[in-house]
Amino acid sequence: MLYRLLYILCWLPLKLMLPIKKVGKENLIKGKAILCCNHQTNWDFIPIFYLGKAKTYVLGKKELFKNKFWSWFFKSMRTIPIDRKKPEISSIKKCINVLNDNNNLLVFPEGTRTSSEDIEGLKNGVAMFCLKTKAPIIPMVYLKRNKIFRRNTLVIGKALEFDLEYNKENMKIVIEKLELEMKKLKEMETK
Repeated sequence: MLYRLLYILCWLPLKLMLPIKKVGKENLIKGKAILCCNHQTNWDFIPIFYLGKAKTYVLGKKELFKNKFWSWFFKSMRTIPIDRKKPEISSIKKCINVLNDNNNLLVFPEGTRTSSEDIEGLKNGVAMFCLKTKAPIIPMVYLKRNKIFRRNTLVIGKALEFDLEYNKENMKIVIEKLELEMKKLKEMETK
């Protein structure tokens, strides 16, 4: 209920505050998908919430949930807490259930905000979710750092699908392909 209310009330102010041009919206698919995007600011997740063709949940660092009010708020806004150093089984199961229920899961595969413009050091979590649920991965990249009242572009790539067994070698294949695709999307900045 809170999610739907804030979704409606915040749409116009956020559109004005974060004017984002979305390139490749036709690459979004119906049904479950893992949305993977570079992460440089606290605002990065907001425009993506307004994209989905399914309910979108986001993976958020557990530190956001320390205060009772913020814990309630973020959980109401479909945020799943995760310990970035030692992920708990309950968080992993929640993410898998979200995907198995045909929802979107937004993951920042670098694991944290970065000051670098480069796409590198992607974590294995996204590969694990992909291989365990057979959910396609949709790579996305912001071409510039998000700033309030500054135009930016979010480039959405084609869905990556993997019909592979869940093991370490295949996780590496998924991560390498995702990193390559995100880098290609990022290169659009110079074209």
